[in-house]
Parts: sequence; structure tokens; C-alpha cells
Amino acid sequence: MARHAKKAPEIIDVPVNEEQFATATQAANALALANSQAAENANALASHLGYEGALTVGALEDEIRFYQRRTVEACLELGKRLLILKELTQHGEFRQRLDLLGINDRMARKFMSATLKFSNRTSKSVLTAAGTQTKLLELVILDDGEIEALESGDSVRGLTLDKIETMSVSELKAALRDAKGNAEATSRILADKNKKIDELAAAQRRIAKLPPDAEGEQIRKETIQLGYSAELGIRGALYQAFLTLQAHTENTGIDHREFMGCIVALIDHACVQLVNEFGLQVPTIDAVPAWITEDIEKKA
Repeated sequence: MARHAKKAPEIIDVPVNEEQFATATQAANALALANSQAAENANALASHLGYEGALTVGALEDEIRFYQRRTVEACLELGKRLLILKELTQHGEFRQRLDLLGINDRMARKFMSATLKFSNRTSKSVLTAAGTQTKLLELVILDDGEIEALESGDSVRGLTLDKIETMSVSELKAALRDAKGNAEATSRILADKNKKIDELAAAQRRIAKLPPDAEGEQIRKETIQLGYSAELGIRGALYQAFLTLQAHTENTGIDHREFMGCIVALIDHACVQLVNEFGLQVPTIDAVPAWITEDIEKKA
């Protein structure tokens, strides 16, 4: 029986949307360029960090999981891979990958900072003193100059390598926190001091232009203001602090009167110093001239 020849399928021309095709091509080219640049950046970063492993997202994530253990060396290796993974991923994707790895953003930044600070240092003395990943991450707040000082055997923020080595994590954290607080307090004091010096210099320039009588009156007014501020501090903030201590005594039975007396003694000593240094005759409060109390009442 003869076979019937099959009819060839009809070829249908599908119109091409040139605009959509051009847009898709452009997007593909842009993605390829971005991936190429990311790979180039990742290679450069890997070379800088001394990383010799695979440069694929999957391999990096596997190694990150492997290095999620509590050793200093693992901390730096983990940081290297996080830095390179960040270079390889698109904007916004890195945080999603951190979530998959079970690493929060703050810890990831600490790992990466530790790697950038410590991985390429010639001396490993700080790493040895830290000993654990947790302590090393606390030291990330130190700047490069402070790290170099520690490596040289100097004390930084009240810490030496020997102290760091023997401290617990909580002790190290508290010491760094206290040092930061002291530095900030010192900075505020210096700023206030400089501000007062500037204000005094401005006042002196202003007063120098006045006649002697007016100059004296101006100085007295400013002195009254300073005296009023000191008195207000005692009658206001210090008085309230004493009330709080008294309430604490009533609630707990702890006696704060000796401590409160010492505070008063310090204030009294400061006043006695003024009297002795300037040879003052101190009147009773009833004998203080009315114009002084009137000025103070106006300020109040």
C-alpha cells in the first residue's frame, strides 16, 4: 500500500516587537556588564585579602557556613568571604543571603570590619591576645593607630595586650565602654571649657570699650549671674539629689548622710578658698545689699 506524503507544516511568520527586543537585549547586556564588573571587583578584593578559594556565590556560602565557629582565624576567614560575597551579589540581595545564612546585618558588618582591620597586619599579637572571636569583634572599635600602639606594647584606652588576654569578654566590653564614656566626657568638658573661654574673651572685648564705672557695673552683673547659677545648682539640682538619697534611705535603710555631708564639705571648701584668696569679709545674708538680691530675684 502506497504511503501518502505528509504535508509540510505551514511556517507562520510571527511579528517581532522590535522595541521589546531592544529593551530585553539592553537589559541582558547591562546584567552581563554588572556581573563582569562584580566578578572583577571580587577578584581584586580576594587578592587584597589573600583569599584563594572559589569565587562563586554557592561556594562562598558553603564556606561561610563552615567558618561559623568561634575562633579568631575563622572570624577573619568568614569576614573575607562575606566581603567577596557582597561584591558578587546585586544591590539589595546581600542582606537576603545573610538571612539565609542566619547572620544578622550588624554581626556581618563586624566580621567584615574585623577582616579589614586585622587580616593583613604583619603582627598577629592582637589576634593572639584576643584569642576568641567574640573578644576580637569587641576590638573592632579600635582605630588603626590604636591597634599599632597595642602591637608596640603601649596601653590603649587603659588596655594592654596582657590585660586583653586575661580579661573575659564582659570585662573587655565594659572596659571599652567605660573608656569611650570617659573620652566623650572629656571631649564635652573641653568643648565647654573652650566655649567659656570664647565667651569670656568676647565679654572682655566688649567691656574694654566701656567707661570705668560702666565697665565695673557690667562685670558685677556677669558675676551676679555666675553666683546665681551656682546657688541655683545647689538649691535646685543638688537639693533634688539629696531628696532622692533621703528617699532611698527611707526605703532601704542605707544611710547616705555621711556621703551628703562630704558633698557639702566640698562646696564649703570651695567657698572658703574664695574668701581666703581674695581676702573677703562675708556678711550675713541679712546684710547682703538689696541691689544684689534684687538682681538675683530678677534673674529668677
